[in-house]
Amino acid sequence: MLVEHTLFGVTDKVQIAVERIKAFETLDGYFLAFSGGKDSQCIYHLAKEAGVKFEAHFHLTSVDPPEVISFVKAHYSEVILDQPPESMWWLIERKSHQPVKSVTIAAFTRSAAALAD
Repeated sequence: MLVEHTLFGVTDKVQIAVERIKAFETLDGYFLAFSGGKDSQCIYHLAKEAGVKFEAHFHLTSVDPPEVISFVKAHYSEVILDQPPESMWWLIERKSHQPVKSVTIAAFTRSAAALAD
């Protein structure tokens, strides 16, 4: 329990988070993008505590640290491991460059301009 004592009284932050998760649940539930990090673990456990419908997905990139994958498999067996259609290495070879922000922004700008025409 995470309790905050303020001039206005005591606030249970976990309970507030659980209530908000319940309030915004859709019929399909939540799609939880799970990285294995502390924030993903926190929201995973809050969703469990709230009792809402959700699916947690770990998107493998083929360059993920093996320790993270082992951790997720060992401690979060319900998390779905999504395999990419091709590895990052094959993608780099096929595209002849690494995925960098400037290339992504340029490609997005060209796509947006094409849609605007």
